[in-house]
Amino acid sequence: MVATDHTDLALLQLTGGSFAAGSIPVMASAQRELKPLDPVMSLGFPAGQKLLEGTKASLSPTQGEIRKVESTVQLSMPTIPGNSGGPVFDAQGQVIGVTTRSFGESVSVCIPIDKVRALLLHLKQSL
Repeated sequence: MVATDHTDLALLQLTGGSFAAGSIPVMASAQRELKPLDPVMSLGFPAGQKLLEGTKASLSPTQGEIRKVESTVQLSMPTIPGNSGGPVFDAQGQVIGVTTRSFGESVSVCIPIDKVRALLLHLKQSL
């Protein structure tokens, strides 16, 4: 089923273990006003395991700017297939949203972090 109200997210719960040695957890930004022309970068793993040639996966970053802020945030950058669900960072390295889809080759859409937090809280309460 595909959501049409910009709430198409999955919640994964990890158990056991911890972060890999040398990894750094990603921090979500404090809720702040997003403005057009703010620089952003998204990360994803579009190649999947099909093209993995070793034991380490390479992330695929794309850079751009915020175009428009409404219930979702439009970004002037491509979303490479497989990057959806990945974080969108601001210039300070804070997560401001989650990539959901693209329109053509140069416009992407992300769900703002405040909506992601609300969805996660709702899902957590229903578990």
